Amino acid sequence: MNENLSMRLPDGRMLAYAEYGDSDGIPVLGVHGTPGTRHIFSLADASARKHGLRMVVPDRAGVGDSEDRPDHSIAGHVEDAMALLDYLGVEKFAVFGFSGGGPYTAEAARQVPHRIRALTLVSAHAQGVQPGPGHRALMKLANASIPIAQLMFLAIAIPAVVAPNFSRLLIGPGLNHSDRQTMKDREIRRCLTKGIAGVLWSGRATALEARNFYREGPPSSIALDAPVRIWHGAEDKVIVPKAAFIYSRMFPGSYLTIIPKVGHLWGLVACDQVLATLASDLR
Repeated sequence: MNENLSMRLPDGRMLAYAEYGDSDGIPVLGVHGTPGTRHIFSLADASARKHGLRMVVPDRAGVGDSEDRPDHSIAGHVEDAMALLDYLGVEKFAVFGFSGGGPYTAEAARQVPHRIRALTLVSAHAQGVQPGPGHRALMKLANASIPIAQLMFLAIAIPAVVAPNFSRLLIGPGLNHSDRQTMKDREIRRCLTKGIAGVLWSGRATALEARNFYREGPPSSIALDAPVRIWHGAEDKVIVPKAAFIYSRMFPGSYLTIIPKVGHLWGLVACDQVLATLASDLR
């Protein structure tokens, strides 16, 4: 595990990234959620090492430790990720998108389908699908006013840093029973809190991401010559299961798994199952 790596993009900006798992393993681009940073994938480090996967996870521009970019389009963020993989000498790779990383994962499939060996979406937001009430309110606020949304994020970030358990209260209203049980895990709570604090101190980039999600229309179909796995909790109140069905239609021939009685955070506790399946698809 190395969480404090960075590189200079072609335009001179600094992009922060982490590597988890097996340094000599099959490359997997990890795409974090919104709000979130690269640190959430630290929960997958042991499983990635076990299954021979090298997870490369950048912070998107303007969040975590990555420098901002003037263009906050979804396509632009994917271009940054491709520049990172080029810098690392990685030609072919898998993609693993979690939660708000869904639209970026789909955009990667659209931009560079010839480079993708397998694609996995877990609890992933899909363009054109209204999320749960909390994220829906966030998206509407960001669409109305980026500065006001930025101030709100700053107000959230301060108690998240001062009181690490605050992440449980912050996310709690959007979680089902199994998610609340998951949040009792100290390491999961630490990673979520670190991600929230690292993103919301700036706020602007997260607000722009939320506005992009609000304004973008439904995704078009993508013919990807690689295995596609879609995992979603049946009781996800953050990103509703309808998003998973959108992706199953978007990627013809994909494998859709709806897990009963679990919510949004299922993938964080079941990452070994997800990564074992991904590793099998790559062999």
